[in-house]
Amino acid sequence: MASFYEGLERGAAEEIERLSRLMFELRNNRDQLLATWKVREADALLERIRAGEVDEHPAYEAWLSLRILDDTRLATRTLLDERLWEMSLR
Repeated sequence: MASFYEGLERGAAEEIERLSRLMFELRNNRDQLLATWKVREADALLERIRAGEVDEHPAYEAWLSLRILDDTRLATRTLLDERLWEMSLR
């Protein structure tokens, strides 16, 4: 099986590697936080806070963290897609 990075410039391959690793770490951190609060998504935690099922603090901070992780993951995915698209045009 050919390497995914075969034919790419070293700098480009390293950037893709970093972005891919960041995506993996963001996803894992998000999954751990969701599991801690026994929810499937950030909005479910916010609903538990509103319903009084969990204490506002630290649950609200966890909800904010989940939102930041989601936003960062989306931005990273967009950047990775852009880089892969640029490389496919070369």
